[in-house]
Amino acid sequence: MIDTQYLNENGIDAAATLERLNGNERLYERMLSLFLKDSNASLLRTDTEAESALMHSHTLKGLGGNLGFSRLYELTGRQCTLIREGRLSEALSMSGEIAAEAERLQCVIRRMTGEREA
Repeated sequence: MIDTQYLNENGIDAAATLERLNGNERLYERMLSLFLKDSNASLLRTDTEAESALMHSHTLKGLGGNLGFSRLYELTGRQCTLIREGRLSEALSMSGEIAAEAERLQCVIRRMTGEREA
């Protein structure tokens, strides 16, 4: 069961996400579970090339937008823009912060669902 209050307290806009999903909590739970298995944040942390960094960051941006992870969405949006502007060094300096936010979100979800780390 989705605890929207708990998620909202932890920076996840679960109510808006559930509204987009027509209230389908089961689908949202599956999507959150898939996020727990996603490796883009850890891959982004070690990226040094623009193309792969953009791919991983853009994937995380999509996940952030679709799952109600506002801060992750904002950070990755800014990073994608920097990469596209050719400011790779500045963009890559954000990777640690982005990975840390993704890891924080995964911890929040694990606490709610009781899932163990893989």
